[in-house]
Amino acid sequence: MSSGSLQDLWTLGRNRVESAPYAATLMKSLLKKTGVNNLMFCTYGLREGCIYDDLSPEQSSLDPLVVMCEEIALKMGRSVEDGKAFCKWIEAAIPDKYAGDSRLRLAACHLSDIGISEHPEYRAEQVFLRILRMPLVGITHPERVKVALSVSSRHAAIGNLIRRWEVSGFLSNDDVEEARVTGLALRLAYTVSGGVARILESTRLERAGKKLALHMPGQIPHPETVGRRLGALAKAVGCDYETIARDQANETAGWGT
Repeated sequence: MSSGSLQDLWTLGRNRVESAPYAATLMKSLLKKTGVNNLMFCTYGLREGCIYDDLSPEQSSLDPLVVMCEEIALKMGRSVEDGKAFCKWIEAAIPDKYAGDSRLRLAACHLSDIGISEHPEYRAEQVFLRILRMPLVGITHPERVKVALSVSSRHAAIGNLIRRWEVSGFLSNDDVEEARVTGLALRLAYTVSGGVARILESTRLERAGKKLALHMPGQIPHPETVGRRLGALAKAVGCDYETIARDQANETAGWGT
């Protein structure tokens, strides 16, 4: 391309126009020399790489995505253990075909309460856009969309978001369904516990074959809301559902299909 054509590319900074042809030539040579099929660019570069080399083995072994999501959760007043507890609780509802990447699900759980201060009517979209624009590392663009949809699905249906922001090309149908299921499971978890991990730990979600069971101690709070959200989750994973009080282990507190 001529320098004039390069200057017309809005994605290319003006200070890069002169060096771009040389950089492209070098990159072409590297690709040919190494024989690689894919090239991935990192947001961070040489300076951060030098710092990374000086980290201890313990620090460098940490997952940067999970660590950053934990820091965001801490700034919101959440505990790191909260995200882990919610992730462990919802895993029972995730079918094998939607199991996906557990680190993305953990990231979504750490970020699952970032919309608490948003207006309920706009919460799903604000959460979606906020996660898309977060300075996260250790995550690809499709993975970022998946995490954003997972958290958004906790608040509202995500079909309109996918169409409005034209992100369907980033994910497969299975990825979208996994994000939806993750969000519905988180919605149920927050309804049951009010966001308190200690309360959540006294309950259990269990999937056996085509039945999804919610075990809870004593009297079930807000039975209609819990039943409705358990039913939505069960429908998403193709199951019947039931709620069972712990002190009545052999008696069904509520049934649904």
